[in-house]
Amino acid sequence: VIKFHIYYETAFWKALGFCGEVMTDRLAGSVMFDATIEDQPAIVGFFEGSAARLWSDRSSSERRKIVEETLFKAFQDDRALHSSDYLDLDWQKEPFSLGGYTGVMGVGIMSQLGEDLSRPLWDGTLLWAGTETSPIWPGYIEGALRSGEISADRIIRAKSGDRSALTTRHILPSTYPARE
Repeated sequence: VIKFHIYYETAFWKALGFCGEVMTDRLAGSVMFDATIEDQPAIVGFFEGSAARLWSDRSSSERRKIVEETLFKAFQDDRALHSSDYLDLDWQKEPFSLGGYTGVMGVGIMSQLGEDLSRPLWDGTLLWAGTETSPIWPGYIEGALRSGEISADRIIRAKSGDRSALTTRHILPSTYPARE
């Protein structure tokens, strides 16, 4: 995976009536989304699989150009060709991820084994926490944060005398606050 953010002076796609989501089977940016924050128009996207391998040996400026061209084809607007900034990260070159920012489990793994990822071991002396054990947003930092909060809640409940907190599968407690 190569993840990128491309920035513009204006969110011209919105002025054209588009939401900023682009999906293509072309080599660059197979999926892109509006990533505008406050007054900084941006689109986030990904080079995935074989496209990531192909574009990994190219420069960031070459990747920027192909992303601009892909957005031009999608929106049919010259402003797509004139981004104000471009940032990308080639996850294949990161020494500890070796290609992706999250693990993807094969078909059926979570439905068959998912509960085992969050089941405490050794009479509750070992609890798992991490993005892969989260019931919400697994694979992302949000999932890791939620999983950590849930595990901390389980430990607090166990210390208060609720031993069932350490022997049941990983679930959202009824008092767990929803994130906005």
